[in-house]
Amino acid sequence: MNKKYGIIVLIVLLLGVLAYFYTQKPHRDIGAEKVEFRLSSDTLLDQFISDEDAASSKFLDKTIVIFGSVTETNKNFLTLDDKI
Repeated sequence: MNKKYGIIVLIVLLLGVLAYFYTQKPHRDIGAEKVEFRLSSDTLLDQFISDEDAASSKFLDKTIVIFGSVTETNKNFLTLDDKI
């Protein structure tokens, strides 16, 4: 009976360790990454309007620089050219 509980505890601990390492991945250092795209807010918006799936796969997990005028700021976000 004790052997059965020991195995259960071991499995739970192993799952806990695996869950920890899965969720606690190192953060990206975007400042050190190579910029893959430089485009205006209008160009970015046009690409998403014309083909959202293609634009998503093109820009997802990439470092991009977007040019535009800041038209609104908030605690959690900013808006470029009243669009993005």
